[in-house]
Amino acid sequence: MLSRLNFLRGYQHLQNHDDEHSYPIPMSRLPSSTRPYHPPYSGRSSVLKMALRHLSFRQIAILAAGVFLLICGIILSSGIPPCYDDIWQYERSLPQYNLTEALADVKSGKRKYLWFEKNVEGRGLNNVLQEALIMNYVAYSTNRAFVFEDYVWSKNSPFSSTVSEWSLTPSRTPLSAFISGPTTGGPFGRDSSIATRSVHLDFFNSVCPPSARTVVSSADSPTDSGGKELVDWWVDKLSSVESDPCVVVDSSKEIFDFHFFGSSKHVVSVFELLRRSPILTDFSWSPLVLSAILRNFAIFNPPNLKDLHGTSQHATMKGLVAVHLRRGDFQGHCKHLFKYRSLYMGLNTYPGILDSFDPEVHLREAMAADKIEGHQRNEDRENDILRPYYQKHCFPSIEQIVQRLRVIREENPGSNLNRVYALSNGHASWLRELGRQLKADGWGDVKSTIDLRLDGQQKYVSGAIDMAIAEKAEVFVGNGFSSLSSDVVMFRLTEGIPASSNHFL
Repeated sequence: MLSRLNFLRGYQHLQNHDDEHSYPIPMSRLPSSTRPYHPPYSGRSSVLKMALRHLSFRQIAILAAGVFLLICGIILSSGIPPCYDDIWQYERSLPQYNLTEALADVKSGKRKYLWFEKNVEGRGLNNVLQEALIMNYVAYSTNRAFVFEDYVWSKNSPFSSTVSEWSLTPSRTPLSAFISGPTTGGPFGRDSSIATRSVHLDFFNSVCPPSARTVVSSADSPTDSGGKELVDWWVDKLSSVESDPCVVVDSSKEIFDFHFFGSSKHVVSVFELLRRSPILTDFSWSPLVLSAILRNFAIFNPPNLKDLHGTSQHATMKGLVAVHLRRGDFQGHCKHLFKYRSLYMGLNTYPGILDSFDPEVHLREAMAADKIEGHQRNEDRENDILRPYYQKHCFPSIEQIVQRLRVIREENPGSNLNRVYALSNGHASWLRELGRQLKADGWGDVKSTIDLRLDGQQKYVSGAIDMAIAEKAEVFVGNGFSSLSSDVVMFRLTEGIPASSNHFL
C-alpha cells in the first residue's frame, strides 16, 4: 500500500540488487530511460477541440441536427398522448357544475366548498390518490363539497404533453380517467343532493374568487397524534369557519405527507373511518380502466367471466395470483429505504395480514446464529445482515420471486392457484424470463403488464388498470414499501376480501 501511495506522489521504485528491499526515489531524479511514459491526456475537451479543428461549421451543424432528430425520434416513438377532452367534458356536464345555480347557492349558504391548497406536480398517482381520499373525507365530515384537481405531472409545461423517461406523457390527466365516485364528483350513495358533490378546481375558482375565500392556516396542525385524531382535529378546526362558503386550507404545511401514510399509527385508524364512508364504499375505477379489463378478459382466463366485473364481496378471479414487482427507479429507492431502516407502508401492516417485516428481529436472529453478543455488534456487520434482507423484500431477483410464489402456492393448497399476473414496470425481456422460470416451476400461465392490449387513452392509465386487476385477484402479493401495493390492499379490504389473502414479497 505504501509503495502505491508513493507512486501516486511521484515516486518510482528501483530494485536494490544487494537485498530484497526497494526504495522510493523521486521521479525527477530518475534517468529519462527509466521514467514511466504517460501519453498526453485526451479528455472530452481535447476531443471537442479536435472535432472543431477538423470539422467545418456545416458538418458540426449537420451532426448536431442528426443527434437532435435521433432523440426526438426516440421520444416520439412512444406516440402522442391523448388530450382526454371527452372525459373533461363529461366532468363538466355533471349537475353540480351549473354556475348560475352554484353562485346563488353560495350566496344563500346552501353550498360550501373546501380546497386543500397544495402542489401535486410530479408525484405518483397513488400518493395523490391517498391524499385525495382523506381530504374528501374531511370535506364530507364538514358538510362541504371537496375541490379536486387533475393529476398533474408537469404544471409548468405549455403543452399538453411533457417528456418523462424518454417518452411523452400527458402534462395533466383528468382524475376521472383513473377513478370514479364521490372524489371526482359522483353521488354519495343514494343521496341525490348536489350541494356536497365534489367539483374541479377550475369551477371552484369561478364560484369562489380569491376575494371571497376564507384561508385557514395548516401551520399549527398536529404531527404526532394518531390518524383519527388528526382528522378529528381538522373537523373541529373547520367548524370555526362553518358559515363561510369558500374555505381554503393553505399549503404552509403538508398535512397528509408520506410519514402519515407510512405509519400504521396514522393510516390504519383513518382507514377504519374511510371504509365505512361513501368515499370508499362508492369508490370505483373509471369506465376507461374497467373497459381495459373487459377488453383483455382472455388474458386473465377467469373460470367465470362475471368475476371480472363482479361488485359483490369476495368477487375475485379464482386461481389468479397478482404480484406487484416494482423495478426501474425502485432499485435506488430500496437503497434509500435500507439506509434509513424504513418499514412497510402503514396499511401493509393491517391486522390479519400474515406477512411482516421486522429488521430488528431479523438482526437479532442472525446475530444469535453467529453467536455474536449485543456488545459485539458493529455497523458493518449489521449492514451485511440487513442489506440482503431489504433487497429480498424490496427489489428481489427472479429466483427469489419464483421461490416466494412457490411458498404462497404451497401455503394455499385448497385454492388451486395456477395463474400469475405480474404488475410491473420492468423491461419486457426481464418479464419474459420471469414468466419462463415461473412456468418451469409449475405455474400454468403467466401474464404481465406488457401483455395488455390498450388503446391510446388506456395506455396512460395502465397503472390504475394493473391495480384494478390486482384488486380482483384471489391472492395479492405486494411490495410492502410501495404506496401502490398499499392502495390495492385498501381496496381489497374495502371489498371484504380477507386480509389473509394479501401477502408481500
